[in-house]
Amino acid sequence: MWSDKTLIFLYLNVAIFIRTYLIETYKISDKSMEPSLPVGSVVVANKFIFSKYLFDWEKNLLPIREPKRGEIIAFRYPDKPDNLFIKRVIAIPGDKVVIKSKSVYLNGKKLNENYVQFEDSRVYPNSFLLEEKFRYRDHMPSVEVTNNYYFVLGDNRDLSYDSRFWGLVAKNFVKSKIIFQLF
Repeated sequence: MWSDKTLIFLYLNVAIFIRTYLIETYKISDKSMEPSLPVGSVVVANKFIFSKYLFDWEKNLLPIREPKRGEIIAFRYPDKPDNLFIKRVIAIPGDKVVIKSKSVYLNGKKLNENYVQFEDSRVYPNSFLLEEKFRYRDHMPSVEVTNNYYFVLGDNRDLSYDSRFWGLVAKNFVKSKIIFQLF
């Protein structure tokens, strides 16, 4: 039938194709997504769902869809595109988001976020006298999400560095959707 060398070549090509175009794994290295994704856990991400097309004939095939509110995504960090961040999509294009006393309001309605964790019971005021890491942590003025951008937050709000501090994530920086946790 097929030689061992041919089978190894075939397996390697299939693995490279899957890793390049379909799925990827990431190891969670910080507490920003706890309790949903604890430090040390490994997650599997679907790369194909938000794929960008390379050829004109792919326009009608890719991307399959845009990120939705509530999904956990992997994306390139806007200030350092070589770094990968994993956060939850809170607002999509056309949405308005505001944060008051640690509560998120989307389009004027308070979100019910049963996945959120707070490690600090204090609520800091939005004051220029505070260090930047505390200034917008618990309060944030209204932000309207523009086309081709997303507003993302970590589930561990007191320890997450996210859209409250550095702004919106561009659509072309979104890499994949986290689909499940391996361990």
